[in-house]
Amino acid sequence: MPRMAAKWALVAILVPFLLVGCASLDKARQIFEAAGQVCRIIDGVRQCVQN
Repeated sequence: MPRMAAKWALVAILVPFLLVGCASLDKARQIFEAAGQVCRIIDGVRQCVQN
């Protein structure tokens, strides 16, 4: 019985970490996408300046 309680305690501790990790991964992906858009805009401006 104590082992089962320890397992549930571990699950209760890990689940919030996993949820936070997934949320931060999603945020990181959004940041990377935004950075990619900025790079494309800069490339477009650079091409316009060269032309």
